Parts: sequence; structure tokens; C-alpha cells
Amino acid sequence: MSQEEQGKVESLLSELGKKIDQLIVEGKKKKDGLTDEIEEKIAELKGQKEKLEEEFESFKTKNEPKWIEVREHLEKAIGELRAAAEAAFKKMKS
Repeated sequence: MSQEEQGKVESLLSELGKKIDQLIVEGKKKKDGLTDEIEEKIAELKGQKEKLEEEFESFKTKNEPKWIEVREHLEKAIGELRAAAEAAFKKMKS
């Protein structure tokens, strides 16, 4: 795996973590705090992000040559998580 590819995945994971943190901060600013539904979604997103990070670290150490095969899976999963985080964020703002 090239340094550029590794950096891209790490950057996407970091961005996702920041969006989750932003959801928490925005939720705390509301008078009623976070709704149960949003709290549940945030917990789910955190779990999925942690799982992706674990998979990525495991892959880097065990399967360096197979990076190209797994890259699409990771990018798709990160994209889905990003979309879910953005949807939750939009829902919270409305």
C-alpha cells in the first residue's frame, strides 16, 4: 500500500470521527440535548468507525499486498458512514 493510499484512508477515518464529534457537540447545544434516536445513531456510527479502523490496521499489518482488493470495500464503507453521519447531522439541525 502506498503512503498516499494509507494517508487517504486515515484522513477519511479522521474526518468521520470529527463529524461524529460535531454531532455530539451540536446535540449538546440544543435545549433538550440529544434525542434518544440521535444518541443511538451516534453510538452506532462510533462502533462502525472503530470497526473500520480495526479492519484497516489489521489489513495493513497482515495483507499489505492485497490493498487494492480491499480499498474499494473500505472506501464504500467510509462513504456509507459519511452519508449516515451527514443525514443524522441534517436531521438534528431540523
